Amino acid sequence: MSLKVEQVAPSRTLEPPTLESTSSIFTVSREDVYDYKRCPKIVAIKAYRATRTKKPRREPDQAKPPIPNIVGQIGEAAVELAFARGIQESEGSFEVDNLSPSKTPEKGIAQLVASRLKATKKGIQQDLELLARKTVEGLREIRGQIDQALGPLAIVGRGESRYGALPTCGYPDYVALTSNDKPVLIEVKNGAKESLSKDNFQAEFYNSLGKTVGVVVHDLAFKDGIVSPSIQFHLEQDAETLILYPRLHKWRKITDTTDLDPDKIEEIWSTKQLGIIGRWPDVHCDYNCPHTRYKIVLPEDSLDIVAKPLPLIYAKGGADLGLDYDLHFLRRYISRTTPSATGNLWRLAGLSGNGSELNSIIELMGTQLGIEKDECLKLLRWFNGISTGESGLRTRADLGKIEKEMAAYVEPWQKLLPRKVLETIGPTAQSIGTQTYNLPRRSKLFIDKSWKKWA
Repeated sequence: MSLKVEQVAPSRTLEPPTLESTSSIFTVSREDVYDYKRCPKIVAIKAYRATRTKKPRREPDQAKPPIPNIVGQIGEAAVELAFARGIQESEGSFEVDNLSPSKTPEKGIAQLVASRLKATKKGIQQDLELLARKTVEGLREIRGQIDQALGPLAIVGRGESRYGALPTCGYPDYVALTSNDKPVLIEVKNGAKESLSKDNFQAEFYNSLGKTVGVVVHDLAFKDGIVSPSIQFHLEQDAETLILYPRLHKWRKITDTTDLDPDKIEEIWSTKQLGIIGRWPDVHCDYNCPHTRYKIVLPEDSLDIVAKPLPLIYAKGGADLGLDYDLHFLRRYISRTTPSATGNLWRLAGLSGNGSELNSIIELMGTQLGIEKDECLKLLRWFNGISTGESGLRTRADLGKIEKEMAAYVEPWQKLLPRKVLETIGPTAQSIGTQTYNLPRRSKLFIDKSWKKWA
């Protein structure tokens, strides 16, 4: 199945759409890529529906936690315990769980999940313990098989795979490292059955994100049962994804990737942008094609120019104007993980570079937060510049200046969206761009490589 993006007559214009929501126009998600493989028209239909549906109000949390959430959290907590702290094979059990005073892992996991879900009823805790016991039994078998196949793995934290060319993110349950520091992504599926097609595609998508113009990044790590700050990122490094089914006593290693070459990326974006304006592409479908289930028929059309992703446009414009995304990441990282360090940096910013107190802080931030000396000195220069009004380092860029700098790339969006809509989504696009492309180091390289995918 192929999509043709053809030249349209310059004189023909498309009527501006009536939009209720714009949350879906900033990225191409994993679901979009999956739907495109089924039929491009599904992508257009979903974009059409999403942009014309008011965002529902968030309802208060239900007192009773949803069952899928319980099953998932049980699986994640058990995997975290198994791979972060290991199994004592001689005892046939997990090691003693420091997270709770109970002696059995299933009780500890049940109590942990119950506290997260604020579930206090005794009956619920008993159900959780039974579910945890089945999960632990499966993981005991799975862990031995994985150790034999891949060597010992250690979960180092939660993480995400970013793919700058879309831009989009994947959120596997855990990031683990092999003995030679190769990143391995872990996705836990703790249901009573497996969905082979969707699960495999999810893993292939994660693998694709980190493989080319992508990154696996995390800033929290598990050590001795405690979550602590720790920066690690792996730029353009092949990753494998393990899908774990604890209750089914199964696991799979997925090394394949899904097709995300530049032509395919542009085709998917073109299809989504057609859906925004109430059109779909001219593709041949069978009478029983999956898109017919949505009972929506749109006019066929094509685009002369496919607009680049707005977050990437704003990120590229900000970088060209001197915005330091590395510094932005470090500043937010410290303020989020160790707020007291921010105060110390403000206080020490005016000290000389050879001061003993300054050197002690730099050493402490290196050992406790994983921040290298030159990065710490950059932060100090920034704090000092802010206090003196002479900072040459920038973590913000004026929205109007970015739009002026990138006017040629914003113009295609002006043909897709009403002016009022485009004027209101700039801050959101800039925020998503900043969040997607800031890294501890080499953010600009990440942006430039993502931009070249659209050259």
